[in-house]
Amino acid sequence: MLTGAFLIAERYPSTEVTGTDLSPVQPELIPPNLQFYVDDIEDEWVDHCGYDLVHLRHVAPFVRDMPRLLRHTKPGGWIEIQECSGLPSCDDETMPENHPVTEFFTRVHAALAEDGMNFHVGPALAQPFRVAGFTSILCRGVRKSKMNATDAAYFMESGGSGDNAMPLARELAGDNVVPVEVQGVCSYSVYAGPELEYVVQFRLESLAFKTEITFLATKVYGSLAPKVSFEGKVGDGAKESLYVYLMSRVRGITHLDFILAHGFPDDSPDNQSRRKNLISDVAHFMALSWKAPQPVSPEYRGSLGQTYLRDLRLLHTVLPSRFQSIVRTCIDSMDDILSLPMVLLHRNFGTCNIMVDKATCHLVGIVDWAEAKICPFGLNLHSLQSLTGKLHLRNGWTRFEDYDTLQDVFWERFKQEIGGLSNYQLRTIKLARALGLLLSRGFTSRLANESEPAPIGDDEQGRYNMMSLNGFLIDPKTKFDGLDELGC
Repeated sequence: MLTGAFLIAERYPSTEVTGTDLSPVQPELIPPNLQFYVDDIEDEWVDHCGYDLVHLRHVAPFVRDMPRLLRHTKPGGWIEIQECSGLPSCDDETMPENHPVTEFFTRVHAALAEDGMNFHVGPALAQPFRVAGFTSILCRGVRKSKMNATDAAYFMESGGSGDNAMPLARELAGDNVVPVEVQGVCSYSVYAGPELEYVVQFRLESLAFKTEITFLATKVYGSLAPKVSFEGKVGDGAKESLYVYLMSRVRGITHLDFILAHGFPDDSPDNQSRRKNLISDVAHFMALSWKAPQPVSPEYRGSLGQTYLRDLRLLHTVLPSRFQSIVRTCIDSMDDILSLPMVLLHRNFGTCNIMVDKATCHLVGIVDWAEAKICPFGLNLHSLQSLTGKLHLRNGWTRFEDYDTLQDVFWERFKQEIGGLSNYQLRTIKLARALGLLLSRGFTSRLANESEPAPIGDDEQGRYNMMSLNGFLIDPKTKFDGLDELGC
């Protein structure tokens, strides 16, 4: 934005030009009609509705409330947004869909999506303009960016599972094979079969599925979990082997894609109705696990308890003092938490793994069971907050207007399906929810092939996890209900 603002001010000296950036990198020698602010464009603007032209470039993926951002022009004013699609391709169509460069960017996009960012947002920008009241809207592709041949050669040399995926997928499921548009961070997947009714997935050996867990998932959750079969492994021994799986495809779209397609404005009647559909279905999903408790040995239960206590004591020492009360409560309540039904728990119950109907947002399934584990019921209930509110990367969590209604819908259906809950059981479930949040957001990533997770810090590196801890355990406007009754 700095270069653009400078050039416009220089070319049109009779105008007044304002440029913004999050970082203090503005030049000192500037035209007299130009001023710079170090500011966040999602905060309140100095001149709220006084601009004839607003130009934004490469910011849309990071903006949480686009319609609000677009309401800063005078009547009849113009806004121009320039964005890259982020999908590498070749003019002569010689780059295959499974090219390592494409796979690299797909994985980058998937990782960013975990923080609510969408680098494919460009084609969907017309909708927030309509919501903001604009009537003359034009969206078009202007040009293609060229990738340096040296960069492409580097990715080619680094290799990629995509080169071998297609032939093997055709062998397993038939000739019709299409790569999944957004790949997971731990796998490479393609749709396959005459009706693309299967998924063929390649996973590193260190991140392989546990066959007993995938079998149990379909037993407990039925069609809401994919059927998975191990089909062998590939590799020459020089690098870590890839395990190959054939699974039934869960139809629908990810909840993240649904939000990006229908999420503006947040609290429209349609979106409130869709959220009710999803939260009610999620209550049914959770009830299925409660009604299918898994037998575990005293040794297994005791081992879980020791692991939880070890991690909680570490957090009690490392996290800021404002969290000590809730951490201590979880430590003191460990026997109660371990008395809850032991259930198969999906431990990455996020918007990228929740599959919904593209029209109604009804739940159609949950994917990626690699990290699933038998644990006390309730440890993943903190994930429901992302279905009933949203995270602003600067200001933290806020609740949707229908938050209380959604909570009532969830608990009413859950209780109805399991035959009711005692006050003691409900209190203990809410303790387990807090414990699950602390174990999930209080530490760095827990993937099996990464280093031992470490507690986050109250710093830039731990900032996003800390927003969830603050939002759900501390902030009175957004914290879990029932914490005050627990003495936290």
